[in-house]
Amino acid sequence: MLRAQKLGMTNGEFVFISFEINISYDYIFRTTTWKNGTADSASNQLALEAFRSLLIFGVVVDFGADYEQFTDEVRRRMSDPPFNIPQNETLATGVYVSLLYDAVMLYAHGLDGAIKHGNSLYDGQTIAKFMLNATFQGKSGFMALNQNGDRRMNYGIFDLKNVSTSPNFAMVLKYNSYSDEMIIDSRFQGRIEWAYQNYTTPLDEPFCGFDNSKCQRSDQTASIIGSAFGAALALCIVIGFFWYRRMQYLARLAGMPWKINPADLVFSRTVASCHFGGSLGSVGRQSQNSNTSNALQLFTRVAKYKSNTVAVKLVERTRKLELTRDIMKEFQTLYDMHHNNITTFIGAVVEDIKAQVVTQYCPRGSLQDVLENNDIELDMNFKVSFATDIVQGMIYLHSSDIKSHGNLKSSNCLVDSRWVVKITDFGIPSLRKINRVSHDDGEHANYSRMLWTAPELLRMNDPPPNGTPAGDIYSFAIIMQEIIERGPPYCNCRLTPKEIICNIMERRDGIIFRPTIPDNSCPPEIKDIIVQCWSESVQFRPSFSAVRKLIKKSSFGKETDIMENMVNLLERYANNLEDIVEERTQQLIDEKKRTDELLYRMLPKSVAEQLKTGQLVQAEAFDEVTVYFSDIVGFTNISASSTPMQVVVLLNDLYSLFDEIIKNYDVYKVETIGDAYMVVSGLPIRNGSRHVKEIANMAIDLLECVKRFKIRHMPNHKLKLRIGINSGPVVAGVVGKSMPRYCLFGDTVNTASRMESYGEALKIHISESTCKLLERDEDYEIMLRGEVEIKGKGVLNTYWLLGNRSSNLIETIEDDNFRFSPDNHNNAV
Repeated sequence: MLRAQKLGMTNGEFVFISFEINISYDYIFRTTTWKNGTADSASNQLALEAFRSLLIFGVVVDFGADYEQFTDEVRRRMSDPPFNIPQNETLATGVYVSLLYDAVMLYAHGLDGAIKHGNSLYDGQTIAKFMLNATFQGKSGFMALNQNGDRRMNYGIFDLKNVSTSPNFAMVLKYNSYSDEMIIDSRFQGRIEWAYQNYTTPLDEPFCGFDNSKCQRSDQTASIIGSAFGAALALCIVIGFFWYRRMQYLARLAGMPWKINPADLVFSRTVASCHFGGSLGSVGRQSQNSNTSNALQLFTRVAKYKSNTVAVKLVERTRKLELTRDIMKEFQTLYDMHHNNITTFIGAVVEDIKAQVVTQYCPRGSLQDVLENNDIELDMNFKVSFATDIVQGMIYLHSSDIKSHGNLKSSNCLVDSRWVVKITDFGIPSLRKINRVSHDDGEHANYSRMLWTAPELLRMNDPPPNGTPAGDIYSFAIIMQEIIERGPPYCNCRLTPKEIICNIMERRDGIIFRPTIPDNSCPPEIKDIIVQCWSESVQFRPSFSAVRKLIKKSSFGKETDIMENMVNLLERYANNLEDIVEERTQQLIDEKKRTDELLYRMLPKSVAEQLKTGQLVQAEAFDEVTVYFSDIVGFTNISASSTPMQVVVLLNDLYSLFDEIIKNYDVYKVETIGDAYMVVSGLPIRNGSRHVKEIANMAIDLLECVKRFKIRHMPNHKLKLRIGINSGPVVAGVVGKSMPRYCLFGDTVNTASRMESYGEALKIHISESTCKLLERDEDYEIMLRGEVEIKGKGVLNTYWLLGNRSSNLIETIEDDNFRFSPDNHNNAV
């Protein structure tokens, strides 16, 4: 009121009306209501003058006769637990205590009526029905409810009286709602002491009007005319401006700045434009079927246009394409649209029966491709960032002349090199409508395209080509499920796309069919947003602006600088790439180790290392080595009475056994050809004079093991091994570049082969050179065979190696965890 006084509004020309809910309190009627304990007497006096322009209108509570007794009982019970307030007669109980008491009594009244009529105590509607039109004497006055459940109250108007002597507010008029009559206080006869001139009633409106418009001087006529002229001039300027813009737009429309010369497009390669991760049998498993989202995206090619990489989508038609005014306006609308979260429309190539739509190229592909790439790590902040980009783009799209997308899905959300999501494949509804054709990709693919479509659009025979804004909100919810689950729509459902679409359209008993999102897959506030967006009722779906606010309110919607957000995304991506590189490096190391092990089985390690570095392997001469040859006597007969597979199994069992045995000796297996087995010791790593002992001991062990070897398909047949050994100089080298072989050359090799071929079954035939080397050790038993005519060698003295007097040969094999028995020879690797 002091502020009103400073504005000169308390001279009685204006009347201020205050409403109070509890007029009966002394707080309102104190004579010092206008006083401020901390203010001086002059300020309080100014407030008193200001309060003369104040009328108080409020509820008048008529307490019952037992109100004092009721308040005493309230004070007494307030001293009991749990309140524990000491009793004090000056403690005010407040009118709300009586109102609360009457409210409980009103509920008891309704409950009593319900019980008497045999109704349930838990039927709230029935209880409320018996509370209507209830009347009883309450603690806050007479209680009376009408048929609408509103309580009838008494109201009063209070005016400041006796300003000069003992000022206080007194009721001058009272309205009784029970009897619908106005009661005038007998003391004041309903008279209000107005602060206006001579206590007269103020005017309904100030003399000059509330804005002094009725007191303008005659000299203001010129300014009024000038103002009118200025307004008319401004109106003409505005009209001229819009007319100029209109003509400029028509000129641009006729010029078709979006039209591209086909010769300006230089095509480089073709890439898939749309990839749907559906299922061959159900949506829960992914498929690699590529399909198009509509006629504007049959396939996407990459081309160069004015030195920039662009994406080109082909639109093929069955009849000639006519550039009508509507289609030109739609192309121009796309050309004028620019936003960070939509792909830039660069232009179009229009030909007789086809058109090529040229847009911005996003190298990371679609959002669907990113979600399906398990090498890319996406935390919840990253996922919400994707969703926010889509929301920003759709807000711009809905506020443009296009109004709605109509085909929003993850494959139509592209990701550029800065990990910003850009929406594509929108607009040009006229071209979409006249070019709408049925797809022949099969039932599964056709229904898979509908998984993002809103239920109300699915039920239409001819839905609008651009869809609806509410339909876009539904599509966004399905994309959110894809982002959260990193899977296709309805990825947790085992139904086929056709079954899913049928369930969405049927709406059985008010139960809607939607994807399931596990509670632990995303925060509850994000899940609530998704559920709101795919609501069955269109009016309950929020707008994209509302979705943006809901995301900001969530724990993942913090406002951050765009550069800071990009740096955070790139840091997470770099860290993810480091993990991928480390994992791939370890896989490469493991694969290299396996490859090296396989290579070392085929070639000596020293030779293999030279080949790996691209070096030319030089042939090397060795002064003294021992060469071993063996074959199976009667192998031709065995092969003739066996199938090819049985022969392969036999040789594999036998030579796997041999390979396990020779691991215990310093020897190198040169090759196996058919039933022939060739081993050498003393190369490629020289071992002094031990080479002859290594080969001799190995031959004895092989011979002993063969005697106990059983053929799987001929268990009663005994294998007869024939062995030949010779010692001397050789030359070793790698022959060939394709499938290189480590080969031995020299007369020593030929003589060893002759020792084997001129030997006998189950005997070790050795040459004289080998015999002389073994005679240095007294452990070996050697018997002279005598002179033998050897082809190409003439007559030579040869010998039989009978065995080794030491008894540790077989034990040597057992020490290396090899156990041979006639029944386990097939366990060899």
